[in-house]
Amino acid sequence: MFNPSIEAMCDFIQPDYHKKIGIIKDLAATGLGLAIFTWLIVLIIEIIKVLDIFKFFGFFIIPRFIKGRL
Repeated sequence: MFNPSIEAMCDFIQPDYHKKIGIIKDLAATGLGLAIFTWLIVLIIEIIKVLDIFKFFGFFIIPRFIKGRL
């Protein structure tokens, strides 16, 4: 929602090609990419924490095909 709204607003303000509008659109896309990357890092950290909690309480069951390899 963030990136398309900025692009639509820029196209409304300046329908023709303009170098600064292109830079604004690129920055909006970069911001969206950084937000997604940050979300993935946080998601991985939280999954690791949840698996550690399950392991602590004994709820983490290792599948049989992996158990022999550990």
